[in-house]
Amino acid sequence: MNLASSILVAFIDLSKASITDWQLYAFYFLLLITTSSLSFLGFRCTQKWQNNWQSKMLMFLPAIVMMMGLFGLAKSLNHLGDFTKAYYPAGILVVKNPEMLYGSNIEGRLGGFVNIPIVAYLLTPFSIFEPFYSQLIFTVVSIAVTFFSYFLLIDWLKVSGFNQWLILQLFVINGPLYYSIAIGNTTHFLLPIFLLALRALKKNHNFAVGFWVAIAALIKVPIVLLGAYFFLRQQWRTLLGFLIPTIITPLISILIFGFQLHVEWYQKCIQPFSGKALSAFNNQSVSAFVIRLFTTNAPDWYPLEMDFGARLLKYLFFAVLIGGSIWVCWRSKTPKTLEMKNLELCIVLTLALVISPISWTHYYLLLLIPYSLYIAGQLGPFRRGKIAIPIAMSALLISPPAIKITLANPMLNLLISKVLISYYFFGGIILLGSLLLMRYQLRSETNRSDNLTHWAEVSQ
Repeated sequence: MNLASSILVAFIDLSKASITDWQLYAFYFLLLITTSSLSFLGFRCTQKWQNNWQSKMLMFLPAIVMMMGLFGLAKSLNHLGDFTKAYYPAGILVVKNPEMLYGSNIEGRLGGFVNIPIVAYLLTPFSIFEPFYSQLIFTVVSIAVTFFSYFLLIDWLKVSGFNQWLILQLFVINGPLYYSIAIGNTTHFLLPIFLLALRALKKNHNFAVGFWVAIAALIKVPIVLLGAYFFLRQQWRTLLGFLIPTIITPLISILIFGFQLHVEWYQKCIQPFSGKALSAFNNQSVSAFVIRLFTTNAPDWYPLEMDFGARLLKYLFFAVLIGGSIWVCWRSKTPKTLEMKNLELCIVLTLALVISPISWTHYYLLLLIPYSLYIAGQLGPFRRGKIAIPIAMSALLISPPAIKITLANPMLNLLISKVLISYYFFGGIILLGSLLLMRYQLRSETNRSDNLTHWAEVSQ
């Protein structure tokens, strides 16, 4: 079967297509170039002919085609696997037999539900139907939440014209977003939660900022790092809003389900991965990148011990990433403007993804937030600067579908499996470096504001 016919079959039903990994990537980039070009042509027509319906259709139809193609690609890889294996059973077990909530997580392998017990109640409404209908409902709700997040973001940022089209393209081409929906995960549900936090930040509702971030952290553990940021920045009202849900929710969970079930949760879902690493291709963190460099033919889904060299390299990464982030924010002093606050929030979010022991590829859909803020000019006056080049590069790196590539050439295959498969991680590192550079460049504005305040006080 030649490439053209393979791509045609893939677009119709990727789950039945007999095509290689590189052809799937060719399908993605061909679809990306074609649909984005047609959509941009439609956008230009809307400007020229005053938003007539034909030009709007030309702008949105290619985007819809792209969405259908990428969803089909993601669906073919692991169709609703997380929902079927973890969330659907958890919604039933939390009501009928909570003692078995973590029964499928054995021998250090994550195969089921991994949140604290009380979170499973959120899944019960999706588990009251037969599996097929539950899957359908969960998928429809996921798609609706994604569209809601996009329109909420556009409304909040007040963007229009080319900027609105660009943010639309970011959503349309984002592989991790389709992957999260297609496997039935919950990461995309964090998008509206973070948008609520950002809206609260804009209105100086600091307690609400902490509260919404805490809700996100209860769903995805890496977000907890933002709580440490609130403490280091001495944002006490925000920290209080963060601590109340993150303390009260586990306490209520213990009161309902007992202490022993939470010990089991810790022993099966947290402890086995402490100080260890997963080499799975869709784990895109510092630890995963390092362990792939130091192991050969390692099992993907089991935690591996890291030898001295691997630990040393991991801690060097941590020293540069964490130490560099703290140093830049410390030198930049307390953020005074909304742009500075947005910037630091995006820095910590990106840092949380790259240093977390487990950072699944679908976690990277959360980077739609800093990209959108940058496009809307909400991260400072960098919209047309040279910094746009590395940011665009990072956006392209975190957008392709999550596919494990295997080639016939052993040398290329080794290079891919050891290094190149970590392209999401590289994209996150490039974005983090760009955000830190922007924050460092904004430090002069903070210092100038402090000097003006000082002279105003002296003159009085």
